[in-house]
Amino acid sequence: NFKQWSNFLNVQKYADAYGFVIVCPDGLNDSWYINSPRKATSKFEDFFFKDLHTTMMEKYRIDTDQVFITGVGMGGFGAMYLFLKKPDIFRSVGSCAGILDMQNEVDNARLRTLLGNTDFETLRNLSIISNIGKFANTQKEIIFDCGIDDPQYENTNFFKKRCDELRIRATYVSQPGKHDRSYFQKAIRWHFDFFKRLAKDN
Repeated sequence: NFKQWSNFLNVQKYADAYGFVIVCPDGLNDSWYINSPRKATSKFEDFFFKDLHTTMMEKYRIDTDQVFITGVGMGGFGAMYLFLKKPDIFRSVGSCAGILDMQNEVDNARLRTLLGNTDFETLRNLSIISNIGKFANTQKEIIFDCGIDDPQYENTNFFKKRCDELRIRATYVSQPGKHDRSYFQKAIRWHFDFFKRLAKDN
């Protein structure tokens, strides 16, 4: 939920140190940050662009050329997914131990509730890895990371390989770590450093 980052980071400290407005929406545990074709009450993509993003721009003093999005785990998928939907509104995107290949979620009952079915074709079309060519089209720099003991490590390495093949300007960080709070706590800092560097280069 929206408190997750505050459980492993001092979010206010990071906002002050980097000069960022940090907005943490609630992923509602199983929204997957998408518009569900089956569940009428689960339209996260619409909420994000029509409500949240609009409110952010109205409420805070935000440089519209310096908007970044990142997330952890399911949120890593969500960040990449939303970035690809409207890359023009983001300067860059990050994924921290994100789920980049949805085909491994074929038995995920909560995802099946959203999609109606979780056959391999449906999940392949949804996967970040399957849509990697869209990152090349944006010509924007991205960042992603994964701990070597994380279940997503192999898929993340494959994603990096595809980024290299397509000449996508990607920064990939890999180091010891599991899919847990202690890893997220140290890894998300790389994203802030990366985004701050891009902001300074503007």
